[in-house]
Amino acid sequence: MNKKLCLDLKKALNTSAVYHEEQLEKTISLANSEYQKHRSRERIGYLEFLFRQIPFMGRRIWLFQGSILILMWLLLTTIFQEDFKYIAARHVPDLLCLSAIFITMTGVPFLCRSYKYKMQEVETAAFMSMSGLLSVRLIVIGLGDGIFLLAVSLVTFSKVSISTALVIFYLMLPFLVSCCGCIFILRSSRSQYNVFTCEIFCLLILLLQFLFHTSVPQAYHQAALTGWIMLSVFFAAVLAFQIYKLMVKFNRICVC
Repeated sequence: MNKKLCLDLKKALNTSAVYHEEQLEKTISLANSEYQKHRSRERIGYLEFLFRQIPFMGRRIWLFQGSILILMWLLLTTIFQEDFKYIAARHVPDLLCLSAIFITMTGVPFLCRSYKYKMQEVETAAFMSMSGLLSVRLIVIGLGDGIFLLAVSLVTFSKVSISTALVIFYLMLPFLVSCCGCIFILRSSRSQYNVFTCEIFCLLILLLQFLFHTSVPQAYHQAALTGWIMLSVFFAAVLAFQIYKLMVKFNRICVC
């Protein structure tokens, strides 16, 4: 029985494959056309990718940032009530620094989402370079930061009589310093606690600014505006350098 089965199987397996030449040529042609179609697929451009990311990622970031600022505003007005306008006039640098720092803090977690959720390999496999992906993310976050910094400035002008230049640089300098520190932390370490470290750094800047304002109030007068401008330009250059170094590192290994 087993011997007969073995002979039957051997006979069946030794039979030459049955196919038609016409069908084989048709299959080859279809396979080739599908390959060419896939090969000639248009690669998405940088600007198109950026515009697609705005509704996909920007909506979440901007909604989160807006919610935090609105809650912070409601909290301050509820606590101080009628005295808020008086306190705001006396502590403009502190309130503007607080707003700028919180804007930075709300953007940092979105820079590190791929590291947090272990998605570096997926981003690495994308057609876009890692530096391209990072730059898109930075642009989207930066747009939100700029919009909310402008909103804070407009609210300040409506509540307090103060120089426009002072408001701009009271916001810009702590914002640039906090961004420089956060980018440096993200660039220098691959720890899963990077976001937490950045948030602690931002809170430390907030505390140091309050202590500096209390100890050296003359640094916040109109006469010191030149120093604020020079420091803002310096930290803007440092931030640009830090972003460049982060992009270079992103092309070698995903740190976020």
